[in-house]
Amino acid sequence: MSVHDFEPKEIIGRGAFGEVRVCQQKKTGEYVAVKKMLKNDMIKKNQMAHVRAERDVLSVANSDWIVELKCSF
Repeated sequence: MSVHDFEPKEIIGRGAFGEVRVCQQKKTGEYVAVKKMLKNDMIKKNQMAHVRAERDVLSVANSDWIVELKCSF
């Protein structure tokens, strides 16, 4: 799976390193939120550990209150 498997629909948020978009998975038609971040900005601001921690928490979380991480690339 790659970024090319998703059709961007609209931006729903902007943050320190990028944006969040609603996208539709081309194969299944499922709608998902895709967070796109700029790696150079994360490195310049020394935030790589925070970004990795967010990814790690989302990948193991099993809660109605935390979004499910479907993939990361």
